[in-house]
Amino acid sequence: VMHHIAEKRRAEVGYLKMMLLKNRRFGGSTYIGGRGYHKATMNRNQNVFIIAHEDASTTTLFKMVQLMQEKNPIAPHTKTSNAKELIFDTPRGRGMKSEYQLATAKNVEAGRSQGIHFLHCSEEALWPGHAGELLSSLFQCLPKPPLGSEVWRESTGKGYGNSFQVDVFKAYCEGRYPYFTALIKDYALHMP
Repeated sequence: VMHHIAEKRRAEVGYLKMMLLKNRRFGGSTYIGGRGYHKATMNRNQNVFIIAHEDASTTTLFKMVQLMQEKNPIAPHTKTSNAKELIFDTPRGRGMKSEYQLATAKNVEAGRSQGIHFLHCSEEALWPGHAGELLSSLFQCLPKPPLGSEVWRESTGKGYGNSFQVDVFKAYCEGRYPYFTALIKDYALHMP
């Protein structure tokens, strides 16, 4: 269902901005990671950027991508593969020239001055208090116009007042936040 909604939205507007309020361990982050991996390995000059709330979560997300690369029977050559990035290129510079990078939301400077084509904001409701400032700088790294780009903001719920909760509520209020399509996965529509 999530893939169908994402592809339909991308076909309609030429880019994708999704918010996913999710339960734990249903595969949403793996799906988003797979989309980013596909974008970086099947298209030239694409920069994928993952940012999560803590180092351990960022590492877990990146290990999923490394496993995808390891198990891919037609995996592109990697020029660099370490704990913080995968660079898809050859030593002579004749490869995909795409990158997969990661950071934690603890660093408000994360992602600044980069070109980002695919942004995965993971567990955003758990980000530190400067989440709004960080999001603003990350969104400035997206191409203008955003054709072909994807932004995925996902999180499990964590109270009221954080940037993710505020923006999910705005996305559901018709016309108030038209830039994101929100999905709720496995949550009851009515909550007491």
